[in-house]
Amino acid sequence: LRAQLSEFNFGYDEPGFRLVHLLDLASLPENTDRVLRAAASYIASLSGERLRLPPRLFNPVKIYSVRSTDNMTDDYDENGNYRIYSKPTLPWCHSLCNMTFGTLVSDMSLGYTYAINSSENKLTPWFNDTRSDNRGEILFAKYNGKIYDLAQNADVTYGENFASYTGYIGALSYIMTVTVPHKGMKKEISLKLKNCGESDINVSLLYYCEPETTLSGNLKPFVNGNCLLISNNMSRLYSGIMSLSVREGTEVYTTNKTDVMSGSWRNTLSISEGVCAAVGKMLNLSAQEIKAATFILSFGKTTDSAIKLSSINLNNKS
Repeated sequence: LRAQLSEFNFGYDEPGFRLVHLLDLASLPENTDRVLRAAASYIASLSGERLRLPPRLFNPVKIYSVRSTDNMTDDYDENGNYRIYSKPTLPWCHSLCNMTFGTLVSDMSLGYTYAINSSENKLTPWFNDTRSDNRGEILFAKYNGKIYDLAQNADVTYGENFASYTGYIGALSYIMTVTVPHKGMKKEISLKLKNCGESDINVSLLYYCEPETTLSGNLKPFVNGNCLLISNNMSRLYSGIMSLSVREGTEVYTTNKTDVMSGSWRNTLSISEGVCAAVGKMLNLSAQEIKAATFILSFGKTTDSAIKLSSINLNNKS
């Protein structure tokens, strides 16, 4: 093995070599493998497959913030929910969880989500930096050739069992509500849009996630019915399946981050150009019409349980 590594210019402590550290897992503590997997940026497939594709140049599109209400102050409403209209310099976070599942959202993002164990089984990224935000989940809206992050710059309300985001993009007004049920491993993002104008509006929606998993070998994402399914293998103790879906019917499934960030939202399960997981839906709204879409992230031990959980209507009490 050392001879083969040297052949490809890999070394140990020699100047000019790329460093490789060989570990004998059998002689190390039992949790070493789990810790290494959790910290890894990339885990190579055991099959030894390689991707030798030419790089594709692309220009990432600008992500716009939504328009919020002006001249309002932070305060409690008549129901005891806290409303945030100011734009704090640090993220103001809110936890929605039950005994086995939870999500940590902020006033500017949809945060991160975990199942069973918040430390060892993160489904989307969490960063231990109080000045930055957890932006591994975003609900995008493409409208009039521009792409918007529906949590960025929105008016936010935190309640006992929900977080809601209200804003405007052009002639569209919307309210986006995040909930976690009293039981069950599921997060729902319910979006209600209204066309306040006098002309028809087409808007494309995309729920984007950066899954904390290895998408290679036999663990590549796949589609089953209405769901995009991703194997979560970062922790052997809590391994399972994460599902993304749109209750009203999923129209776009993609795992290609290059496509998403360049504004090309098409069906592809390629994992060669940056990994993500996203599901989408297109809506057409006539003048003054209101329409809704619900995006669901669920987690189960098996494919069947993850799919079934995504379709069950559970009690939305946190």
